[in-house]
Amino acid sequence: MSAWVICSLTTAAVAGESWTGLYRKPDGGVIGIGELHEFGPADLLVDYTTGETGPLFPLGDGRAGVGRAIGNPSPPPARVLEDKAGKILLDGEWLRPIPLTRRPFAAKNSSVKLAGELVRRAEKPKGVIILVHGSGDGPRRAYDLWTNFFLSREWAVVVYDKRGSGSSTGDWHEANFNLLADDARKVVRWVRAQRELFGLRIGLWGVSQAGWIIPQLAADDLVDFAIVQAGATTPSDEFIRLTLESELRAYEFSPEEIAKAQEYYALDVAVSRGTQPYSALAAAYKKAVAEGAEWLLKAPDQPGSPDRRFMAAIAGFDPAPYWRKVHIPLLVLFGGKDHVVPVGPNRARLETLLAETGNTQTRIVVLEPDNHLNLVAKTGVRTEYPSLNHFDPAYFDTLSRFLEEMSKAPEQ
Repeated sequence: MSAWVICSLTTAAVAGESWTGLYRKPDGGVIGIGELHEFGPADLLVDYTTGETGPLFPLGDGRAGVGRAIGNPSPPPARVLEDKAGKILLDGEWLRPIPLTRRPFAAKNSSVKLAGELVRRAEKPKGVIILVHGSGDGPRRAYDLWTNFFLSREWAVVVYDKRGSGSSTGDWHEANFNLLADDARKVVRWVRAQRELFGLRIGLWGVSQAGWIIPQLAADDLVDFAIVQAGATTPSDEFIRLTLESELRAYEFSPEEIAKAQEYYALDVAVSRGTQPYSALAAAYKKAVAEGAEWLLKAPDQPGSPDRRFMAAIAGFDPAPYWRKVHIPLLVLFGGKDHVVPVGPNRARLETLLAETGNTQTRIVVLEPDNHLNLVAKTGVRTEYPSLNHFDPAYFDTLSRFLEEMSKAPEQ
């Protein structure tokens, strides 16, 4: 049994080369190269047909290797990229770059400036997708994988730096989910005001924590449709308990150890929210260390730390009132091996809420082999991530079919 830890996966960027972009393969498929939030500022290659993925690492002489797994940026490479007189080749086959334009913009929410960009191809887009942030920092490049995917399907993409990230001001640690939703609302209104986008259908996409943000916008009918990927639908307090239990079970901890972990992390949350003293948590941590608790992630954060401020800000949030007002078309995706947002309780609650509101335009899809990021997984635990090398092709196919339907759907 492995200790329960959250992996920090980073790889070195390819020195002196910039491969970031979108490419057409000889067989008509599309490859995207860019960053992914969870794996740091390195470039990953993603084949949107096969799901193949791997980090880029330098081979020299204008070449880059594609790692054999997300956490393996080392020789021998699974594939080789090379630049020959300005032509990009992948394993000797020419990749045709797909030209993109990027138009920077800034939207304001009170004193906070939200910096972003409108990204599109040369042809008229089928519609516009606005990317909504998940947890943690959110510079726009962190969402390259999805920006490139939606562009590959001929949709324009609007992506912005989360407050306190990239070129946006403010601090997301001080923001609750209502304020983060209001940031997204300001971006939607900017999109609606752009003449070049008039008449196009506008949708939202978001992963994980966006499951608490997207329903707030969808309830106001600000967009035409929404895609929620591995989104939490339970109240924030309950979510923490459910995630902890699911992950520790996957790591094969005993029920007794899971109960101890839940008690400890409930105390940790209570400290963040000011209902328990830090001294009680420090004593509990010392006891857990003495007992050799493998579920401990790290020493507890100090009072007033950024993460504690955020935990206090989101205390008690429940998305139910917003989901009950949502009538627009929805695609909701869950991974069968996702232990961050366990499918059972989150799917059941969403189905109940949408039934109450009478929303019949929802498609809920469970992709059984998928973890939280729709990588094909064996167990779904986060320590497994470095060994994975494929996104689920069914994930990209499901998104593609839904987008095609939305591009042809009449206005609501």
